[in-house]
Formats: sequence, C-alpha cells, structure tokens
Amino acid sequence: MASVQLKTLLVGERLWGRGRRAPARVSDELSRHLYALARLIIDVYGETEPAKQASMEVTVVAEMGNAREEVACKRAMLLLGMQKEPEVAAFWKGTDSEDMAEDLRTRVLPLLAPPFIKHSCQQPESFATLAVILSEMWRGERLSSWPLLP
Repeated sequence: MASVQLKTLLVGERLWGRGRRAPARVSDELSRHLYALARLIIDVYGETEPAKQASMEVTVVAEMGNAREEVACKRAMLLLGMQKEPEVAAFWKGTDSEDMAEDLRTRVLPLLAPPFIKHSCQQPESFATLAVILSEMWRGERLSSWPLLP
C-alpha cells in the first residue's frame, strides 16, 4: 500500500501540514519509488547493458537530495517511469491515488512526455506541475487532438 498519496509526491505537502512533518518526507518517498523503478527495469528487461544503464540513471536521480531542483528531477523521473512501465502506475491500485495514476499514465503523460524528452528533459518542475494540473483540473477531457485511451 502507498504510504504517501501520488498527488503529495508530485506537488508536495499541503501548506497546513508542512510544519508537522519532516521536510524530507516527500523526497525520501520519491527516492523509494525510484529505487523500486530501477529494480523493476532490471527485472523486466534483464541484465542487458541498456537495462543496466537505465537502472543506473534512475538510481542517480533517486540519490539526489532534498533541494527544490533535485526533488523536481525525482518527480519527473517518477512520471517518466509511470508512462513507460504500467507497473509503476499500478502501485497505486486500490488507493485514493488510483484514478490519478491511471489518468496520468493513459491520458496526460502520452501527450506531455515526448516533448519533454525531445527537449532533453529540461524544466522538470514545469513538466510535473503541468501533469498534475491537467490530471486534476481537466480529468477526462480530451487533450488537444489526443484521443482518450482505453
């Protein structure tokens, strides 16, 4: 079961709750998910050189600290993992975050991830913020000419 809701991982703690929890909570939880993604890559694709390289790159991001820019990179990596590997989104199945995870995976990220990758993954904070905004504020709406996926 997820200990932190997906929305909290992607936007941070609520303003009223920030003083009562350790500031590193979200960053640590993001790292935990990214370490799991790094293991998943090896489990799914085997001990091939490309899989080992991808796993290593995910681990490098997971080991980043708690600075705003580092947390933004962790959020973007989690979203990219969610878009490429359905098991990442399936982690939230049966939780309050299930609908958001599925919406991100099937509707929002197929639209946002390709241009983000094309532009060398610049602006990870904007990428993560836009993904949350599109999922939360316009859930179920068609995005541009992108079809709704099953």
